[in-house]
Amino acid sequence: MALSALIIEDEPFVRQDLSHLLDRHGRVHIAGEAGSLGEAKQLLQKHFFDLVFLDISLPGGSGFDLVPFIDEQSKIVFVTGHDHYALKAFEVNALDYLLKPVAKDRLDKTLARILPELKKQAGRAGKERILIKCDTGSRYVKAQEILAITSIGGNYIELYLHQGERLILRSTLKFWETTLPDACFCRSHKSTIINLGHVTRLSSQANGIPKVFLGQYPLPFKVSRRMACRLKTTLMNPNIT
Repeated sequence: MALSALIIEDEPFVRQDLSHLLDRHGRVHIAGEAGSLGEAKQLLQKHFFDLVFLDISLPGGSGFDLVPFIDEQSKIVFVTGHDHYALKAFEVNALDYLLKPVAKDRLDKTLARILPELKKQAGRAGKERILIKCDTGSRYVKAQEILAITSIGGNYIELYLHQGERLILRSTLKFWETTLPDACFCRSHKSTIINLGHVTRLSSQANGIPKVFLGQYPLPFKVSRRMACRLKTTLMNPNIT
């Protein structure tokens, strides 16, 4: 499960360094960045973040001014160049306080403390609803409403919902593969993730590789030869949801 993180920091090179360290860790997805108090407020009011890395000295005010805008389920990690704010940081229930420049070993210790708890929370939430962002805005969808996700090139995917809606999102299959519950979703092809609970039938092809139909969507989705046997088993097992 990749956890979403917001970095609030006015110095671009500090944001870049922290983003690089989190990307290397592999279990945190940078979902947003803000360089000022105003930018941060807009993001916090529109989206939920599992982790908020928060600088204290920001254009327009203090990082402490943003605490009321941060969801109570989010975990706050202060990142600052001054150690005299540490006591106040923990008074607002911050989980950690990192000094710049952030060292990889120190950040790893922070994530080791908070990732187990966040994974449990994200796992429960992920089975109920998932935040998606597209050109028309942000919204939540239930995992069971998703038929399939296909890569359409670059960092863009197409999301198919069981009501017939199709959305193009700036994201990757890898992100969705680590976010969606394993019991319901799998890769049917290198470019496709499908919801096993919506499989209705397989079509036979001359080359022996079937195509899979999902829900009421009229067109088939790709299936690799390796996945064909698993899907046939799925169709014979009515208890898979």
